[in-house]
Amino acid sequence: MEIQQWDNESILYSVVSLYQTVWNDWSESHLNRIKRHTGYKGFRGYVAVDKGDIMGYAYGYSSLSGQYYHELLTKHLSSDDSDGWLDNCFEFVELAVHPNCRKRGIGARLHDQLLKDLPFERAVLTTQTNNWPAISLYRSKGWVIISDSFLPLEDPEQPFIIFGKALSASPPVPSNDRTI
Repeated sequence: MEIQQWDNESILYSVVSLYQTVWNDWSESHLNRIKRHTGYKGFRGYVAVDKGDIMGYAYGYSSLSGQYYHELLTKHLSSDDSDGWLDNCFEFVELAVHPNCRKRGIGARLHDQLLKDLPFERAVLTTQTNNWPAISLYRSKGWVIISDSFLPLEDPEQPFIIFGKALSASPPVPSNDRTI
């Protein structure tokens, strides 16, 4: 298994297929959303490939005003946290590993490669509050909880955690880190 840069559109269809498998969500809207993301400023993505098959992927981009998720994060966070975390920020958008390939360190390798040598001071990501494998991975990689009550889907039964991570020498940013 090797980690490769996501550098062409042909990978897009395999990533969307894996997304649908991982989340058991077969909506066709994922293709358009992920394709749109590949055009965002600062887009960076990697795939884990084994014998020609994509076993996992991770991607993100510059978190900028005007982007849908950036605006949701800004609205949720207090102005102090938003200013500290979302300026010069990489938005770690997706990390997924095929269910048959988990517990092999693939997610950790994709995580590390995606964040390696980024030209940003910090990164943010979100995950569901009940996604224990993801929470465990992110905590082990030095992410801190900024908020544990983010509702991007406006469903109070599905809260998300906003994690933040300092990537380079930068001024301290406020943390409301809580143990889960």
